[in-house]
Amino acid sequence: MKWSFIDVEERIITLPNYKVNRIQDIDKDRLIPITLDLFELLNNMGYKRLKGSEEYVICPQHENRTTIREWISISFSHY
Repeated sequence: MKWSFIDVEERIITLPNYKVNRIQDIDKDRLIPITLDLFELLNNMGYKRLKGSEEYVICPQHENRTTIREWISISFSHY
């Protein structure tokens, strides 16, 4: 997820569903509401400074995005 996907004013995160979109040849996004707790977390992570940027929210300095995607996928599959 990139900072540009986050819209604090509208209290929504717009996430492209790349896998489904590619398989079904559609362009559909997932809309995730921003709760008060998530709002506070995003602000603590530097939302005001990074708002609208193409920098990644998780591990922005990590160059191999495939590895991170696999780690996250395995973690979610585990639970």
